[in-house]
Amino acid sequence: MVTFGILHVDIIGTFLGWKWITVGCMAIIVFWAVLMLFIPETPFYLLTEKKYDAARSSLEFLRGNAYIENELAEIQDSVEESARTKATAKDLAKPQNLKPLLISMLLMFGQQFSGMNAIMFYGVTIFEAAKTNMSSFVENIIMAVVQVSSNP
Repeated sequence: MVTFGILHVDIIGTFLGWKWITVGCMAIIVFWAVLMLFIPETPFYLLTEKKYDAARSSLEFLRGNAYIENELAEIQDSVEESARTKATAKDLAKPQNLKPLLISMLLMFGQQFSGMNAIMFYGVTIFEAAKTNMSSFVENIIMAVVQVSSNP
């Protein structure tokens, strides 16, 4: 979604300018907020509140079918387990948590230090300095399309 947002801003900015970028970004936020009104509470939350029928309805809505008994039981077990135990900072050092934490930290580090942010921020300037026949704004949009299409 980040790369889609960059593409969205690049396209609007190329053709309309900064005021319309603001309007375009606000439109997405309003659209997203309206869609959020139709999403039910999570079954996990509803089970913590002891709203069993609402949890069943929510899971049926999210899964699209009524065959949810096993999953609902697993969620109930998870709710009960989390009520019995409290997480602490020491839990991050456990082997089952440490490996995913280190992987995500290294990925974030690599992303920040790869230089991609500088290229994205100064893409138009970089393409202008390249002195190609194509508009630097269009080249920047092409770069954003490649980013969107290459992300899983």
